Amino acid sequence: MLAVRPDLVHADRYSGDGMTTQRPEAWAAWPFPSSIVRYRPSEGKPAFDRTRARRYFDGMVDRPVHVIDDVVAKWERAGL
Repeated sequence: MLAVRPDLVHADRYSGDGMTTQRPEAWAAWPFPSSIVRYRPSEGKPAFDRTRARRYFDGMVDRPVHVIDDVVAKWERAGL
């Protein structure tokens, strides 16, 4: 979100680890109790670094594009 709509990110409202939730294995809640999900205990502490967020976002967008381009190229070489 920080990469594409920084106006929707309110870093001033983040007050620490109590605002994150470890991804549960055995339960689910709706709405989820926090907007920051930790997949590992060491994760989930936001840095609010827009440059880093944009670099990550761009990489996440570029990766599927490269995969799709590779698949289509192989289909074309196979005459499909």
